[in-house]
Amino acid sequence: MTQGGLRYIVKMEVYAAIDATDEDDPVDDRDHLSEINDIIESLDEGNFDSVGDDIYKLSQFDICPDCQCKLLANPLGRKTAPQLNFSTN
Repeated sequence: MTQGGLRYIVKMEVYAAIDATDEDDPVDDRDHLSEINDIIESLDEGNFDSVGDDIYKLSQFDICPDCQCKLLANPLGRKTAPQLNFSTN
């Protein structure tokens, strides 16, 4: 990238999905809402160290215009099957 040239900022936020508990599960005496609230407050204060990378990860990248086009065309970077150009017979 050139100094002062066009660039893009990509922010990637990855966090653990919390599924609703099943009513058939044994009753847990923990206050889950309070625990979630504590985690959210910790994140709002910028304290990411208290939450492990397996629970929450925030990354930021500066990319050039060519990389931006590639990222938007294939966000997960998966290899695509080769395109076959069949004749119109």
